[in-house]
This record gives sequence, C-alpha cells and structure tokens, in this order.
Amino acid sequence: MERITPLADEFVTVFESPDPRRVYCYSPGLARMESGRLVATMDLGGPGVAELPGLKAEIHDCHGLWQGRVYTSNDGGRSWTHRACFPFMHARPFVAGRSVYVLGHAGDLTIIRSDDAGQSWSSPARLTEGQHWHQAPANVHYANGCVYLVMERR
Repeated sequence: MERITPLADEFVTVFESPDPRRVYCYSPGLARMESGRLVATMDLGGPGVAELPGLKAEIHDCHGLWQGRVYTSNDGGRSWTHRACFPFMHARPFVAGRSVYVLGHAGDLTIIRSDDAGQSWSSPARLTEGQHWHQAPANVHYANGCVYLVMERR
C-alpha cells in the first residue's frame, strides 16, 4: 500500500474570516517581487462584508458587496502584513518594471499600483467604462518584455 505524504505539514494562515458564516474568502493570488517579497491578494464576499472596514464595491450579478485585500511577506510566507483593501474582485497581483499591480474587476476592469514594493497602494483606477468582466484568478505570463493576463468579457 502506497503511503500518502502531505505536501505541507506546516502552514501559515494569511487571513481568517472573522465570521465564516457571513464573510467568505475567495480568489487567492500570489506574486513574487525581485527582492523576494511576496504579495498576496484575495477577495471577501458574503453578507458580513458590509460591516468590514475599508473599500468595497457592489458588483453586477455578484450579489452584495465585495472587498479585496493585499498582504505582503518578507520572510518567504512565514508571516504576513495587511497592506490595503480594494473595491474589486478576482484580483491578480503582478510585477511590471519597478511596480507591482493588482488587476481585477468590479464589472469594469480595475487596477491598483504600488511603487514602493507593496507598502502603499494607489486609488483604484478603471480601465474600462460600462463593461462587464469576469475571471477567476489565473496565471500571469511574462514573455518578450510583456505581461499577459487573461480576462473574460461578458
């Protein structure tokens, strides 16, 4: 009989819902900066999101409020620091040049940027107007000096 070996006996919790029956965690994303710093993203949904502090958005066809979160780690993921909340979902962090970005949607494609390795973040900026986008987290591909991300327009 083959023995099953766990991939990770030890784990670190980046975020834990304050109320799992009312605040649900979705859509994890992870990027590694040249310095080794890790940038993690996720979204929160559910009826309890209305009571959370920070930016939120009501997203067409997604029932209720949503909030995204950014965390950073300087020690290979052993500990994490909450850096920002953002009002969109299905976010993916990626590095381009000396900046790190988080791209997702609140119907329209929306992005935030950090020029200080994820310490602080810009205000959200819409990249489209009056459109409906969707995409669960997926890979970010780097090739030929370009960054490629897949998004699905409804």
